[in-house]
Amino acid sequence: MSNELDIEGFQRWVQAVLQGMYERDSESARLVAESARLSAELEKCREDAERYRWLRDHSGDDIAAVTNCGVTDVGSTGVIGTYEELLDGAELDRAIDAARSKT
Repeated sequence: MSNELDIEGFQRWVQAVLQGMYERDSESARLVAESARLSAELEKCREDAERYRWLRDHSGDDIAAVTNCGVTDVGSTGVIGTYEELLDGAELDRAIDAARSKT
């Protein structure tokens, strides 16, 4: 066994250790940034959900959906009219989901 110090080997070892620490720190920084981005997005979604639930649960008779449009023949002229339906709760959810699926 030699008592000589392998300086180059030691330098390679130190460099590898430092590179590993840098890579872990870089990945940690990336994960922290991604976590912050996702937290901000979640907060926006939470606000939208709360806003929608408030409208859904507190609208009373203030929300109606036009469910059809038609022409009524009244002789020499036609009258265009819309049909509306008062929706709330689960019915409103279904109407919104149906409308969203068409776009």
